[in-house]
Amino acid sequence: MLGNFQHNPERYPRVLKAVAESHRVLSGCHPTAARESARGLIHSLLTAEIDGDRLTEEEVIANCIVTMVGGQETTTNLIGNGVLTLLRNPAEMERLQNDLSLIPSAVEEMLRYESPSQQRADVSVGSGNGRQADPEATGCDRSHGCRES
Repeated sequence: MLGNFQHNPERYPRVLKAVAESHRVLSGCHPTAARESARGLIHSLLTAEIDGDRLTEEEVIANCIVTMVGGQETTTNLIGNGVLTLLRNPAEMERLQNDLSLIPSAVEEMLRYESPSQQRADVSVGSGNGRQADPEATGCDRSHGCRES
């Protein structure tokens, strides 16, 4: 629910309640995770240090919530995409049903074939100094594509 709220504004109150509850639960984990030597995600985030800087409790909680939502979203989408892929390919579904040892490789193939997190970026090639790079120098020309290196 947390990852899909943007598609249905009527869910905002439920999403905010879920975030508040997640925050409350994770806040309760903070003292225990800080004391214990168990090497879990929360402990690692609480004890991570770079040049004397550490994450605040709020940053640790936010990272935990984002991690949970991301894991739930991708798992949900993998299952949905996998079922749809199998329905569109009945011969492969039958093959999988007849040989359950194929499940691990089928999951890997579904991750590749119909990724649960599909993103597309439109990238402009630049020289890094604020000026547009010369397409001939980079090998990229938006009207003709990129040439092989």
